[in-house]
Amino acid sequence: MCGGGGPLFLELEEVPWKKYQCHACGRIFRSMGRSPRCPDCGSRELGEI
Repeated sequence: MCGGGGPLFLELEEVPWKKYQCHACGRIFRSMGRSPRCPDCGSRELGEI
């Protein structure tokens, strides 16, 4: 087990979310990362909005 005290609080900078539209099913969603996938159909054929 780890010993170390109470909760850990981290201060995070604003995360750069991008908005995408899936070319396969048309879903519009926000994501981050290098290779996002459509949450509905799993396609990686996306266009940035």
